[in-house]
Order: sequence, then structure tokens, then C-alpha cells
Amino acid sequence: MQSVRNVAVHPPDIQRAFTHLVVDPKTLAQLGTALNSGTSIFLYGPTGSGKTTIAETLTKVFALDKVWIPYAVEVDGEIIAVYDPVIHKKVDDPEQDIGDRRWVLCERPAVLVGGELTIEMLDLQFNTIAKFYEGPVQMKANNGVLIIDDFGRQRLRPEELLNRWVVPLDRHIDFLSLAGGKKIEMPFEMFVVFATNMAPNALVDAAFLRRIQTKIRIGNISAAQFHEIFRRVADSGKLQYDRSVVDELIHVIQHSLNQPLRACQPRDIINQIYWAARYEGVPMRIDPTSIKRAAEAYFLPAHREDEVQG
Repeated sequence: MQSVRNVAVHPPDIQRAFTHLVVDPKTLAQLGTALNSGTSIFLYGPTGSGKTTIAETLTKVFALDKVWIPYAVEVDGEIIAVYDPVIHKKVDDPEQDIGDRRWVLCERPAVLVGGELTIEMLDLQFNTIAKFYEGPVQMKANNGVLIIDDFGRQRLRPEELLNRWVVPLDRHIDFLSLAGGKKIEMPFEMFVVFATNMAPNALVDAAFLRRIQTKIRIGNISAAQFHEIFRRVADSGKLQYDRSVVDELIHVIQHSLNQPLRACQPRDIINQIYWAARYEGVPMRIDPTSIKRAAEAYFLPAHREDEVQG
């Protein structure tokens, strides 16, 4: 009854959640359409383009929603813990008290896993001391968002995840194993986000890609977007934004270094300026000198034929 598939997402919801980011209207529309599917999405593109930030921001679209999370469920006399205070954000709302203390009112959960994901994390884990099972990540993410970050770089191979989740992605039912080998059914009612900087068709086969209804490429940014991101980052640090200085930085990146503009660069360059100012014990300023030093520290130099190969 609380499935994310039942949530209708509209442009104002997307605009509210993404107001702090610089994302083009076409991508926002694609994200909103994908959320209305309530199933899954593939975000792919070069590193530093903002895929993880966008994936995490998707969870804010549901921030105003509340769901009931069971502390635990019982199957054939076995207890499976579901509520996790690290993942589930409890909401105190006396008006929505149903009087059943087995349930906790929470925000829709948002679970992020990256390179640490293993095949064991996708099944029940038995606590031999406490004598109960701990629910896997997808069970705790039910009615919320599950983000598989850096997909393809996990300790489990993409094919393993494919074989494990073909049925759940299709039928919204997961099968978990108790210690004795018995299989039990659990709901698989979440919005799954796969984020990767690798080519999707090189990671998984067509059968798996078909089950991921929406694929969105998050690419490099324009000069205008670079300016806006830089201005926002500077404003957040109470720094003066100088358009001519940023124009010079863009010229250096694109022409001197022959590199594309990416969403992470304004923040990373300003961080470099901050670290240098703190080291020297001087006020932080965004000027041609500080920008040049930051770029030299941050970017690899353009390839030169006379470089000695080590």
C-alpha cells in the first residue's frame, strides 16, 4: 500500500528537490518521468558529472512523504529485523499514531551502497548471538530509494546482480533464504538507481537493461552551467564571484588542458583555493593568481611529446 509506485511526481516536486543544483530542463523532465515509473533508472556518464549527487537528490523528491516501517517481521518463528535507525529517519507525528507499537513512522528510506556491496549483503544475515536475522539492504530500502553507486565496480560482478534481481525488478517480489535453506517471499517495492561511469551495454546484457525502464546520460556541462555552479559555490563560501576570472578558467580547461567542463570542477577548484589560503594563513580570494595555482594542482597537465615515460 505504501509503494513508491503509488506516488505521483509532478514538475513542482522535481523543481523543489533540485533547486540547489544546476540541471538542464530536459534532464529534470527525464528524472521526473522515471520517478513516476516507480521502478528503476540508469544514470551513466563520465566521472565528475554529478551522477551520485543527482541520485541522492532524487530521494528528496519523496522527502515530504511518510511511511510505516516494521521494527521486525516474523516468518516461521524466525525474527527478521527491518527498522534500522541509521537508515530510517523516525518522524514524530502524534496525529498519525496508529497505536500499534510494532511500526515506526519514518521518512521514505534512502539507501546508498557502493563498492562495498557483496552478494552476501543481498540476503538475510543471521546474528548467532542475538538469534535473529538482519534484513538485507533492499529490504530496508522498501518504499524508498536504493542507490547502487559506481555500478560495475562492486566486489560482486554485474552478472551476479543481474541473476539475483531479474525477477525482483520484473515482479516486485524478492526471494530470501533462511539459514536452513528455505526460501521466503519479501516485497521489492523501491525505486532503484544504478549510477556508473562505465558504458551500460558493456556492464550488463540486453535482458537486464530492458528491465531498467529509463537510461539517462549525465554528461559534461556548458560554459553557462559552469558559471552558475561556480557562482553558487562561491556564494555559499561568502566569496566574490568574478565572471572574467571564471571565463579565463574555462579557457584554460578547454583549450590549454584540452579537457571538458564537468559539474564537480567549480567546487574542487574552490576547495584548492581554500586549502592554499589556509596553508599560507591569508584571506581566501578568487583571483587570477589563485585560480591558476588551483588549476595547476587539480588538473593533470596536457600531454607533451617530450615527456619522459616512466
